[in-house]
Amino acid sequence: RNAAMSEIGDIAKYTNNKSPELQLLLKKRAVPALIKRLKDKEDSCYAALTIGNFGADAEAAIPALVKIAKQPTRNSCAEIGLYDIGEKGRKFLTAEQIKDVESSKNYKYDSDYNKAKPIKPKEQPKPSPPIKEGEG
Repeated sequence: RNAAMSEIGDIAKYTNNKSPELQLLLKKRAVPALIKRLKDKEDSCYAALTIGNFGADAEAAIPALVKIAKQPTRNSCAEIGLYDIGEKGRKFLTAEQIKDVESSKNYKYDSDYNKAKPIKPKEQPKPSPPIKEGEG
């Protein structure tokens, strides 16, 4: 389920402003289903992050995300979802929450063992000039 939610979020993110028909279909079918998933403790984080990928199309999820974000145990997934929805979602976040979300989005995983080094092609020997008649 989590992988499927993630894929739906990717589709929503990459079709935003490119395919109005698909965008409308996702808004009408996927957003309500994701809002229901927010109630499930196991799926709520993926659902919140996926909802954020819909941007303004997921404004219907704001009340549910706000409820989760205001729980005593801080839920960064709900905060990220609210942030990604846009200004209407961000107005429910504190300045500290916004700063935390922005710093987490700017964090880039960088490790030497994860970087591929380019392979240099072996130099091919230059061909010898052709032997002319009468030489050699």
